[in-house]
Amino acid sequence: MKAQPKKTKGVASLGPIEQCLPGVAYICENDGLYTMRYITPTLRSVLGYEPADFIDNKRHFAASVILPEDLDVVDEFAEIVAKADIAVTARYRLVRASGEVFQALVFAHALRDPKTKEPVGFCGVLTDISGVPSLQGESAVLTQAKYTSKERKTPKRKRR
Repeated sequence: MKAQPKKTKGVASLGPIEQCLPGVAYICENDGLYTMRYITPTLRSVLGYEPADFIDNKRHFAASVILPEDLDVVDEFAEIVAKADIAVTARYRLVRASGEVFQALVFAHALRDPKTKEPVGFCGVLTDISGVPSLQGESAVLTQAKYTSKERKTPKRKRR
């Protein structure tokens, strides 16, 4: 049996796995507003917004919840992700529906047009790190990591 997300107008439910997801999974366009095409319902608990309100910029757009002082960091992040064939990590501040500002750790990868290889969007996960002092710091693009099956060394599991 394969687990399939339940999807309604760009908002997907991953069922029980959502309870384990420490943030919000998303797919957005590579445009000035980072137009959302897919977003998990965990957005409600992390940011306090209804996920459907972000799909196609219905009521809100992704860039509108980024702290204005961090927009340059996010744009730099998007440029690096768009050029890279690797996962990229950044840390920047977001604003909840309540007005509370918090720091997020964001992991993203470019989605490319199969023919032109141009970056048409981004997929990623963001998580609230406000309760983790060791991860907090200045807003910035942090790391770039690339793993291939040849590079990743997974230890063999012991069989019983």
